[in-house]
Amino acid sequence: MQGYRAFGLTFSSDIPLEGWFSQSEFSEPDFSIRLASGFSRPPRSSDPRRGIYCLDADEKRCTLSWSGVAEVIVDSGKAIDILPVADADQEALRLFISGAAVGVLLHQRGYLVLHGSAVDIERGAAAFIGPKGSGKSTTAIALQNAGHRVISEELVALVPEAGGNSFVVLPSGCPVKVWGRVASAVEGTYGPLVPVRQGVDKYFVPPLSSDQSPAVVRQVYLLDVGDAIEIKRVAPIERFLHIAANLYVQRFGTEFVQAVGASHAFKQIATLVKGTAVLRLVRTNNLDQLRELSRFIASSFGCAEYQSAL
Repeated sequence: MQGYRAFGLTFSSDIPLEGWFSQSEFSEPDFSIRLASGFSRPPRSSDPRRGIYCLDADEKRCTLSWSGVAEVIVDSGKAIDILPVADADQEALRLFISGAAVGVLLHQRGYLVLHGSAVDIERGAAAFIGPKGSGKSTTAIALQNAGHRVISEELVALVPEAGGNSFVVLPSGCPVKVWGRVASAVEGTYGPLVPVRQGVDKYFVPPLSSDQSPAVVRQVYLLDVGDAIEIKRVAPIERFLHIAANLYVQRFGTEFVQAVGASHAFKQIATLVKGTAVLRLVRTNNLDQLRELSRFIASSFGCAEYQSAL
C-alpha cells in the first residue's frame, strides 16, 4: 500500500498511481483507495454503454462503472472500493480512480469540483473551464511552458478562503493529459511522453514544479474556440450558469446530480461569481500560437479592466 497527497488530503492506495506525488509518512489517511474483497457477485460491468456511468447513487454513496474495467464504490468521502473485472487494464483502472472516483469523493467532502484546469500566474490562480475539446489541458500546458505552475488538471477542487468571497484551488499533484497533436507540439521540451493508455492517442505531460501550495483563484476563464485570441465579458447570469454546467459531477447527468446532492456546490458557485472575475477566453486551434496564448493570458491576468467585470 502506497501513501499519496493530493487536494490537501492524504490517502492510501492499494494500486499504484504513477505520476502522483507520494507521501511516505502520515498518521491516519483522509481517505483510502482499496481493492474490494468479500463481494458475493461479479462487477456489473457488462452494460453495452461505453465510458463511465453511474449504477446507483445517493448523497453518501455511489457506484460507478466502466464497462470492461471495474466498478467503484465511493463512500462518504472516506473510501473508494474497487471491484475490477478479471484481467482489467491497469492503465484504464488508474484513470478511472484518479479521475471520476476521486472527483465524486471530493464532491462528497463538500469541495466545489469543476472540470477544467488551474494555473498559478504569480498574482493568483486562473481556472480554465469549458466543454470537451475547448482546450483546458492545452492552455495549461501552454502556460507551463512559459514558466507558470500547473496546479491542477481535470479536477479543479476549490474551497472557500476564510473570511471572504474568494476561493482557493488545491493542488492535484498529478500530470496533465494531452492529445497526440498537442504532445507532438511540446515533446521537445519534455522528451518522449508516456501514453495514458495503450491504444489511446493521449499522453502524460509531467509537471515542471514540485510546489504543492494552494493559490487563490483570481479569474475563471470560460474557454471557446475562434479565429483570434481575445477576451470577452460575460453577463452576470451566464457566469453562474456556465460554471454550474462545468461541475465535475455534471458529467454523469442530471439524475446523478440530483441523487448525490449539489445544493452546497450551487451555493458555492453563487459566492464564487461574486468575488471572482469570470471571462470568456477565445483561443484558436493553431498550436503554433501556444506561446502567444500564454503571453496574452499572463499580460491580461488581474488587470483592472477585467477585474471590473465582477
